[in-house]
Amino acid sequence: MAYIGSKPANKPVVASDIDPTVITGQTALAVAPADTDEFLISDAGVLKRLDASLIGSQDFVKIASTTVSSNVSSVALTGFDDTVYGSYYIRVSNAKTDITGTNRGKIMMRVNTSGGVQSGASDYTYFNYHFYRRWDTDSNVERPIVEEGDDNIELHDWSLSADDAQNTDIWFANPTSTSQVKIFNITTTVWKHTSTGSDGPYTFSPQINNATYPSTTALTGITFLPTADSAAYISAGNFCLYGLKK
Repeated sequence: MAYIGSKPANKPVVASDIDPTVITGQTALAVAPADTDEFLISDAGVLKRLDASLIGSQDFVKIASTTVSSNVSSVALTGFDDTVYGSYYIRVSNAKTDITGTNRGKIMMRVNTSGGVQSGASDYTYFNYHFYRRWDTDSNVERPIVEEGDDNIELHDWSLSADDAQNTDIWFANPTSTSQVKIFNITTTVWKHTSTGSDGPYTFSPQINNATYPSTTALTGITFLPTADSAAYISAGNFCLYGLKK
């Protein structure tokens, strides 16, 4: 048998025989290993093959993520695959709008279909419920809100002032179904808020929002946009879409 260079010695391969480029020279895997991917390990000195499924569950998978650090007009999350995922979770963290002084703004949600972002005046219905505490008047207020037709899903009722931010959790299922309406379970918490400088500040309980896009049209994504008062952009925040495998 011919060899390039010296004939290998007839002995076991040891660490000094292997160049790091055997690994570093290969194509990098840019996502978490699939359950069927394999590793080579030493099991008490015996080489064995190990399926990635035995190392850790990949049932909860990050599908898409966007971090905003400067003004953008919207944030879209896509990647639905109902054949793989039984339900979906979106986490919005420390989201802000581009406001200054006593101006206010907040972030709303709309759905995407093959026809684009849906913004019809009666496209969405939702019920929002929360308490708030107004500290300057020492008052506690219960605030239920019912919208039977709106052009967006409000993630919370109150606009935010310049130093405020919102955190939102959204659960939903079957977005690509053509036989079911789309239901969203939403919880939002916000920081303490002064509305105009002449009243407040306020502290809010978590705002619970049960919302629907009452259509059997398949969704292709979720879009977040700023709304209210002078806010024209989303200026900060992390937006992540996760899938929970069936």
